[in-house]
Amino acid sequence: MNGVFLEGSLLKPSMTCPGALCPEQASAEEVGEFTVRTLRRTVPAAVPAILFLSGGLSEEDASLCLNAINHVASRGAYEPGSEPSDDTSLFVANYSY
Repeated sequence: MNGVFLEGSLLKPSMTCPGALCPEQASAEEVGEFTVRTLRRTVPAAVPAILFLSGGLSEEDASLCLNAINHVASRGAYEPGSEPSDDTSLFVANYSY
């Protein structure tokens, strides 16, 4: 595996979401299903943790998607609206890393 110690690695991907300008946005449940399917197909089981980026989603939308991911992978117990959030998108057009 090219000398990568997978057991000591952390993966930090974005969730599998449609682009910000896509006219048909996916539900949190769809994002959860697509994200888990993508990870199951591509991430070796030896990777111990996956930490998600918001992908420009608002705090609330990111929380809903994380909850949906947990429903597919384990239990998911987030209560929508239970945490303070201004529900503002964190997306920045043409942002460059």
